[in-house]
Amino acid sequence: MDLSVSENAKKESMEEAGAVVSPKRIIAVLDRNKHVDDDYPYSIYKIFVECDYIEGEYINNIETCEAEFFDSDNLPQLSLGRNTKEQIEMCFKAREKELLEPIFD
Repeated sequence: MDLSVSENAKKESMEEAGAVVSPKRIIAVLDRNKHVDDDYPYSIYKIFVECDYIEGEYINNIETCEAEFFDSDNLPQLSLGRNTKEQIEMCFKAREKELLEPIFD
């Protein structure tokens, strides 16, 4: 599909968490292989987008087993190939800032 970053953030939030969101700004663009220590054979750039949550209801799907909100100091076990604790903390810190300069590798 030919989707913009904003359109893709909306689509993925709905598909994976059943969440309707409104994208606000880009937090970071990170090279996955610089932040995850494994032998993944492909290059992937991860774009972290801050969104406002509008509404939602989790729908069972093949990518996620449940969707919930967590405090940064009470995270569940993470799939570290997807997101690290440091990346999640980066997003929580970004949410506190009115003005934000995106981070990039």
